[in-house]
Amino acid sequence: MTGSKTEKTNQLLSGYFRLTTSLIIIFFTIRILEYSYIFANSNERISIGLFFSKSLTFDILLISFFALLALPVYMLIGIFHIRTANILTISLALILILANVGLTHYFLTNNSLLTSVLFDFSLKEISEIVSAEFSLHRLLFWIGDIAVIAFSGYLLFFRKPRKPLSGKWKIISAVFLLTLFVIGIANRNHSFKSVVHFKTNYQFLLGNSKILYFAHSFQLKESEKEEGSSYPHAEVEVTATRFQSARPEFQFVSQEYPFLHNEDYANPLGNYFPKDTIKPNIVIVISESLSASYSGKTNSAGSLTYFTDSLAAHSLVWNNFFSNAERTYGALPNILASLPSGLTERGFINLDVEYPERRKYPIHESLITLLKEKGYQSLYFYGGQAYFDNIGQYISENQADIIVTEEKFDNGKFPQKKESSGGFVWGYDDKSLFRQSFDYLDKIHTRAPYLAIYQTLTAHSPFNNSDYEYYSADYISKRIEKLGISPDSINRFPDGMLPCVFFADDALRELFSKLSTRADFRNTIFIITGDHAIDLNLSTSEFENYRIPLIIYSPMLKESKSFFGICSHIDILPSLLGLLENNFGFRFPAEKHWIGEGLDTSSVFSATRFVPLSIYSIELPNFICGNYVEYGNEAFRIDSTLHLIPESDNHRISVGRQMYQDYKYLNRYGCLKDRIFPKQTKPISSVQLCESAVFSVKQNIISPRNTKKAPSDTEFFKLLCS
Repeated sequence: MTGSKTEKTNQLLSGYFRLTTSLIIIFFTIRILEYSYIFANSNERISIGLFFSKSLTFDILLISFFALLALPVYMLIGIFHIRTANILTISLALILILANVGLTHYFLTNNSLLTSVLFDFSLKEISEIVSAEFSLHRLLFWIGDIAVIAFSGYLLFFRKPRKPLSGKWKIISAVFLLTLFVIGIANRNHSFKSVVHFKTNYQFLLGNSKILYFAHSFQLKESEKEEGSSYPHAEVEVTATRFQSARPEFQFVSQEYPFLHNEDYANPLGNYFPKDTIKPNIVIVISESLSASYSGKTNSAGSLTYFTDSLAAHSLVWNNFFSNAERTYGALPNILASLPSGLTERGFINLDVEYPERRKYPIHESLITLLKEKGYQSLYFYGGQAYFDNIGQYISENQADIIVTEEKFDNGKFPQKKESSGGFVWGYDDKSLFRQSFDYLDKIHTRAPYLAIYQTLTAHSPFNNSDYEYYSADYISKRIEKLGISPDSINRFPDGMLPCVFFADDALRELFSKLSTRADFRNTIFIITGDHAIDLNLSTSEFENYRIPLIIYSPMLKESKSFFGICSHIDILPSLLGLLENNFGFRFPAEKHWIGEGLDTSSVFSATRFVPLSIYSIELPNFICGNYVEYGNEAFRIDSTLHLIPESDNHRISVGRQMYQDYKYLNRYGCLKDRIFPKQTKPISSVQLCESAVFSVKQNIISPRNTKKAPSDTEFFKLLCS
């Protein structure tokens, strides 16, 4: 009987030894394929040292955790039925492998790691994202995934079992498993290394175990929820007072509504515009993935956006401008309403809180609501689905008059590119978006002021939403040559991205060419920016995921100029309202909740603004206040090249960290408790969604200057729109 138990124990340990060694072999294979792909497709500096000291080491640490936690269950079940124990542990191991394959796939296609934000997406949204990954452009990845899974299945299921271990192999297997257990126990609190332990952000993402990274992000998410579960009045008051005293640029008026202030509107744009009584049109273009990495004069690869650059030469341009989030979810709340960050990685627009009157969002003001009170017609155009990121809901609650999303496009006039792309595409391309918009804009009398907001999609992964000819190697080569860019400098661009960037730039040219024929073109202010940047690893700056162009153009501009002060999306609205009030005679409410103070028009580098970034991210800088930066639980300051220097001043660290913690607390409090803006809810008007909408608009008095024909035939627009 004793011999039988010994034999069974030996058999169980033999099977467990083979399982763990198979896992190490499989994870080693995945890492080899990952590094090979990076080496072949980018200029990223990777090393054997990084492979062994970080990447493989953290994978083995993960396997040691698995071996340590699964062994008791395996042995307990195996005493009664070895086959059941084997099937259970092998199935768990296969789930671990599939998770690692999927997370590696995500990293190689997005240059970022998947986090607990996955749980904030609806099943419908996840389905859309997965559909995008099944395009022909991702075929190589899927072949690699299938090969790894097949190899894993062979090692775990189909390889013929050997005899139980005997002799020296018993000792080897026992020492091996014991070593894994010791590694797991010794490193149970060190399974994840922050960015400060790596030379670059990319190496941070590559070096950590993707599964441990995912688990760490989930742990942080749960801790954030626990920290912000209750808000005693005294605690809110103390935190609000401390936060408000650190922002002397505002005259705060309430602790209950900690972001509420009532100082006069600053006007950093005022000197560049005339004073007039005419209500100007406002056109905002939020361009998908428009990044400083490839657009503008301040990147290493050279600019790919000829028209955008030409427009910038006649505009006000911000060269150190950031989005406040690394994904699209942040664009609308930050640009239109200068709002706090929200409760999760998916931002304010994806809040999931039950508010009174069946609202999805806390009460707040926005550019749409404020201009609506001034007689403006508001139009929103987006080539994607309204449900994604709750875009349609957000614009609807802000009472836009016309909302046109993918569901309302005229597919007869503007067919989607599904057939030519080999399957799924994200909505409608930029040219179709702009052309569709004129079916609505042409119904607006040129004497009526309007706000038009465009949100584009062409430059969205998987980069298959451009016209066919743009993908021609000959076309790309000629375009690069015309731009004066070396082919070697764009090796890191994902397949299909160059055609999409070129197409999006041409689409913007077409929009301006068409709008320049309108009689009210002279009286229009254009704001062009990216929704977020795209990390191409073209720069060693830690802010590449945030850095985007901001261009303000208008025929009314007195001069063009470039600025170098750091500012962000949340600064657009305060500056625009200050311009409208001081130069165009508007009067807006004194009380406001903007967390941005306005655009920095410094002609030299400066860092004086409050810039919350992705405050819940574990891979990107989280927060800037003046020249203090919070990143990876470490403190830094920014130099003029947008690189980070470790902060050594303990007082500055203490003050900056307190500001960061206070902001996170008040952000959660304001969002959860509906304490952004103390205003009675306005009834949400029924939003017109049909193409045949007839507009009822208030007329505006037109001066003789605005009755002239728009300057579409001027030399400037001949060159710009040709």
